[in-house]
Amino acid sequence: MARKADKLENQEVATQVAEQSNYVAWEQKSNVERMESFNGYVKSILLHSIKEKKQVWNKEQSAKDLDNSIPYNASTGYTFSGVDSLLLRTQAELKGYKEPQFITMQQGNFMGGKLKRALDENGNPALTKNGKDAYEQGIKVAFLQRYDYIPKLDSEGKEMTRIARDKEGNPKLDKEGKEITEIVKEKVFLREPRLETITLYHPSQFEGLDASKLKERNLEPLQEFRERQKENNYDLRPKNLDNLGLDKETTNHLKNFLTAEMKGLNYVPIQQQSISKLQSQVKEQNQEMGRSL
Repeated sequence: MARKADKLENQEVATQVAEQSNYVAWEQKSNVERMESFNGYVKSILLHSIKEKKQVWNKEQSAKDLDNSIPYNASTGYTFSGVDSLLLRTQAELKGYKEPQFITMQQGNFMGGKLKRALDENGNPALTKNGKDAYEQGIKVAFLQRYDYIPKLDSEGKEMTRIARDKEGNPKLDKEGKEITEIVKEKVFLREPRLETITLYHPSQFEGLDASKLKERNLEPLQEFRERQKENNYDLRPKNLDNLGLDKETTNHLKNFLTAEMKGLNYVPIQQQSISKLQSQVKEQNQEMGRSL
């Protein structure tokens, strides 16, 4: 067991070293390079969960249990799926979150929350390497950005501005009582979707957050998707797990787990399936022997 733990730790370190030695700014990376970088990030988190023996895919779960534990955005109620779901489930397991709720920084701020300061091993406010205040760390998920908002220009090529307004439509004022102006932006679709990441946080990582604004998990869209899947026979097998660089056994575990989650099926780990199959075979053999006596 010690050798296995050392091997996992070496894999984690090797992944981190490779990322550091080949560092290229995110903005300068192509979609392929960004996906490779994100896959390395996913791999390191999953390896850490294996090292800590907190793999979410190692225990048998009913379809109902899977649905009741699927991560979701607590601001919208929408559930996550695929690798994003796997990452957030793993994060919840590693951090001991009772409910796999996640929100963006902006959503947390809208609920009146402020991200908590990070603490060091002695319980004191931590600092970054640059000596600045350190804050709670979130977890990244990937998505395809299909459009941008860019400044809208007038007939002379100048950026258009307008008076900023609050949710009620009232003009926003600065400290001196003057109206605040903002640049008018327009939505422009990208010629090619761009892979981006966004950091999510658990509500408990905010102080002052109004918990009454947190929404419940909404499974209806997922259930509707499952019904459409039955009619159209979609191939729901995860496509990108083979690119994480994990061993074949672990990859197969993850594929089976995410397929069960997406289809709404009971999940049984591969090793338990093998044991159950063997027990069934032994039972059948015993019955046949009993009939022959």
